[in-house]
Amino acid sequence: MSSTVLSPRIDVDSDALDVFSAFARMRGLSVGEALADYVNSFRPKSSGVRVVGRDADGPIFDIPDEFVYTPEYAADDAMILPGAWADD
Repeated sequence: MSSTVLSPRIDVDSDALDVFSAFARMRGLSVGEALADYVNSFRPKSSGVRVVGRDADGPIFDIPDEFVYTPEYAADDAMILPGAWADD
């Protein structure tokens, strides 16, 4: 039985590669495409902040909504910050 190392921590035997090959064929993909889809499924859904341009003041950023904190406000209009932000 042969094996393939995908990373230093994952050792895949030939039986698993055969099953993955059958899975790729079933989906109409090459093994490389199916493996890329599998690996990419672990990527964060959002790629982070990107620089989309520049103006006189410096770079212009595109910030995904997932990275924007929308605070809550108390009845007296005081901003309520997350407990994790507290100074200990």
